[in-house]
Amino acid sequence: MIKYAAAIELLASSKPGCENQNGDKRVNALQRLKLSYNRWVASYNYKCCDEVDDVLKRPFINTGYRHERASFIYYLKSILTPNNESVNVWTHFLPFLYFVYRIYNFMRSEDDPFAVLNYPYYVHGIGVCAVLLISTIAHTFCSCSAICSKSCFGADYAAIYCYGISCLIPFEFYLCPMSHNCQGPTAVNYLTFMCIFSLLATFATLFSDYSSRSPIPGFRTVTYVFGIGTVYTPCVVRYFIYSFEHTHPSYFIGHDYSLTFLLSTLCLIIAAFFYTQRLPERWYTGKFDIIGHSHNLFHMLSALAMYMQNVLLANVLEDVKQGIKDGYFSEEHFNISWQATLGAYILLLVSTNLVVGVYAIVLRKDRSKAKCK
Repeated sequence: MIKYAAAIELLASSKPGCENQNGDKRVNALQRLKLSYNRWVASYNYKCCDEVDDVLKRPFINTGYRHERASFIYYLKSILTPNNESVNVWTHFLPFLYFVYRIYNFMRSEDDPFAVLNYPYYVHGIGVCAVLLISTIAHTFCSCSAICSKSCFGADYAAIYCYGISCLIPFEFYLCPMSHNCQGPTAVNYLTFMCIFSLLATFATLFSDYSSRSPIPGFRTVTYVFGIGTVYTPCVVRYFIYSFEHTHPSYFIGHDYSLTFLLSTLCLIIAAFFYTQRLPERWYTGKFDIIGHSHNLFHMLSALAMYMQNVLLANVLEDVKQGIKDGYFSEEHFNISWQATLGAYILLLVSTNLVVGVYAIVLRKDRSKAKCK
């Protein structure tokens, strides 16, 4: 806040009518605009890390914290000003709008947009939109209170697990079927197991965050790695070890997209590295409080990975339809159904958010009990 006040005082001291030596009136207009902007930013009076609740603090982020228990409009307006969450909001809200537009264009381009073959692609699109939108909402309102922050990011964690399943379903049916690679499980059994795992992982993650005094070290990271690893392992096997047997339709498709898959995987790995290592703010504390800190980079790289996944799946779906048209295989070979795709994902999304809702209620009750004491 000191630098904002100093800037305002400095700019206010200049006379609005004076011009520089070149007589450029635009300089004064720019100064007045900058003065108005700085006054607007200063009116929010953002806090330092030692002025907010411990739950709301971010490691190695010193400034740019918004006020707690402010109005709904305050938090909406705050995303238009430089604070330590505004970039997090926009780096997921803008990709959300783009993916909505992309899915809308896909549906317009299809002769039969509700064909069964399109269901796995829609699962990925809905999963991406859900995680981006929930993340946007979480980062917009997470500063309201400690309980609100835990509830918002609880929903964010749940959406990430559901996003993993939204990747797994199209990979399983179109491109990299784990159930075909393993001798035992069928596609439905495998997907059922992974959905149950995601639900349990959501519950366990929220439980580990329930007590801020004694969270389970690294638990969230381990569950993320296991979930994403399980999703990506079949494609790693397929692209970098060996192809599937000729009996499975995926043998005929997706050969040209290994680079896209590799780039999306690298983006997720690099994003996870920045996020877990808290770079670059760990090395330059206070320099990246507003823009450029690890969570910003995590958002941008993860959105880029989602885009490449969606492009990969759209191209693979075209290969599938062309293969069916050319007679290499039939639609029945893929065994796609509403229950195993959209139905399973929607059920998982609702179930995980019910878990988050119960978690939020428990947190609120605990706060009420603490007040009574």
